[in-house]
Amino acid sequence: MENGLWWQRESLKYDKTGKLVFGGIDAEEVAKESGTPIYVYDAGRIVDNFDRMRGALVEHADREVRVCYAVKANSSLPLLELLYRNDCKYIDAVSPNECRAAIEAGFDPYDVMFTGTSVSKDTLREIMGMHVFINIDSESELISMHEIESEEKGKIK
Repeated sequence: MENGLWWQRESLKYDKTGKLVFGGIDAEEVAKESGTPIYVYDAGRIVDNFDRMRGALVEHADREVRVCYAVKANSSLPLLELLYRNDCKYIDAVSPNECRAAIEAGFDPYDVMFTGTSVSKDTLREIMGMHVFINIDSESELISMHEIESEEKGKIK
């Protein structure tokens, strides 16, 4: 492990003059330029954390590893684009908006896994139209999917 505790990394520190620096950028300057409150992320740290986690799983697993980023953790489009550009290829989503954000960020719909609970028929219809992987929650959801599919086939004549 690095010096210090796990959250004490080079991303966030005070420089020699006592200024707070985040990812090598003066936090005060960011606040002046962008206003506050503001969320600031260190792209390098995000990619490094993802790579270290995936690497550890791959190294110790006795089977293929597929790491899915849970969009519910942070659905920011720039963050999703960053992950996609840096070899994160799979998404776990719990809403139509999360599925749309992942697809907009570049993820292939077939690599987006939707896992919802107590999903309405309208939401299920919307999700099915996106052609994402659906993790079925219940028998009633499976029945609803069959009904939606039957309705759609009935429209094509």
